Amino acid sequence: MTSDYRRAHVMQGFLALRAIAGNLAVAGCLLVCIVALSGAATYGQDAPSTEAQQLGMLRFVSAGPIQISLTDPEGNVVSREINEIDGAVFFDGDREVIIEIPHSIVGDYELHANVSGSANRLQRFDVSVTDGVQTLVLAERELIVNIPLAPYVVRNDRDGFAIAQVIIDDSQGSSSNLIWLFAGGAVLLAGIAFLILKSRKRRR
Repeated sequence: MTSDYRRAHVMQGFLALRAIAGNLAVAGCLLVCIVALSGAATYGQDAPSTEAQQLGMLRFVSAGPIQISLTDPEGNVVSREINEIDGAVFFDGDREVIIEIPHSIVGDYELHANVSGSANRLQRFDVSVTDGVQTLVLAERELIVNIPLAPYVVRNDRDGFAIAQVIIDDSQGSSSNLIWLFAGGAVLLAGIAFLILKSRKRRR
């Protein structure tokens, strides 16, 4: 009787441990599933699609002897040579260049301006951006010699768009002006020296 009782007691303990282990395994599986589903939901929230960020149209226009290229917030480029933005239009006319983005997105658009061909550095250019209702002037009647090295930056969001940064590289214009001043001074000194030599010859 004692031996049978011990066997029964051991068996009951084994069955109880097996039941506890099974319950722990089920609980562990449930916990893993909950964490995985929670992570998937969070990932979806942290990575919104590009379509969810799409806004209205933006049109960039330049007038004068310059070429423009545009880089969107995702690093895609539109220029005379390349078009990496779906639906974007590049128009190169006689008097103006137009880059139109039909579905702009949130972020900073960078507009680069470059001298077109052998343009006279004393000619002027204009650059603007519009959504069809509001128009912002980035450069108005600006000298070609003052084209900035840095891009014009237009910040776009759901409240509209605005000029985030317009950098005019004064050092570039100043250095060019200094070159012209030095050249003019050299010509003037050469003329004075020529007149002095000529007057001396006459005196002799």
